Amino acid sequence: MSNSTLEDAPASAKFVHYVLEEADHSLTTSALAERTGLPERTIREAIDHLRDRGVVETRGASPRNPNAPLHDLVRTQGEPQKNTEEP
Repeated sequence: MSNSTLEDAPASAKFVHYVLEEADHSLTTSALAERTGLPERTIREAIDHLRDRGVVETRGASPRNPNAPLHDLVRTQGEPQKNTEEP
């Protein structure tokens, strides 16, 4: 992803992007909140911001909680897909 995509993004969105980039699997909103220390509401707003820019996708559900969608960075063609299961 280009830096210009996140240039005007709130700090929380940049932080969530970084955490998703470093994660080896998709993460739920709760897992992102736990890893960042940010409130879940802030995580949801950051995810919405990133999704609106085509940077993050939300799909499926956590195997542990079917009501918890999984978030991940949008992958370009040829880029390996992450494991969708939380550890």
